[in-house]
Amino acid sequence: VAADLFMTGSYLPSPEFNYVPRVDSGFASYTYCYNRPVITERVRDLLTVIAAIRKHPRVTNLHLAGTGDAGLWALLARAQAGNAVNRTVVDLNGTAFGKINSLTDPNLLPGGLKYGGIGGFAALVAPASLTVAGTQGNESEMSLATEAYKLTKGNLSVLPGKLSDQEIVNRMTQP
Repeated sequence: VAADLFMTGSYLPSPEFNYVPRVDSGFASYTYCYNRPVITERVRDLLTVIAAIRKHPRVTNLHLAGTGDAGLWALLARAQAGNAVNRTVVDLNGTAFGKINSLTDPNLLPGGLKYGGIGGFAALVAPASLTVAGTQGNESEMSLATEAYKLTKGNLSVLPGKLSDQEIVNRMTQP
């Protein structure tokens, strides 16, 4: 299943359209205290898709994959999905909360760094099978996840480089 999430794919008025949320630059907390960030809407959409698929009577295993910006969304959704997802492969393509420098960045998650960044959210997935690729330049952010997986004896792979489509399929289908 592939899903069009909030303000992506067919939700956009045209392929060239770039959704930019309106944020009060003088006091961003006003915007983000009363409105969900764009990334939160996308993660909610993913969780809705996961719940719908899990309800299908013939679904026994559900694996989650995401690349680029969707890799981050998939990781955040997986951190909240509990036992609904069996195996997860995400390729972040260098995405990290510490690299966000604009209040209108659609991946801005207030508090994202406060809770350990990418590694903090990946730690919430432990001990479930998780592959996080595309961490180049952000390897130190993964230390929380590495510790969590050591403590829980879980299956974590952290790869600095990009995964090819075939490598993603291989990791999703390995025994």
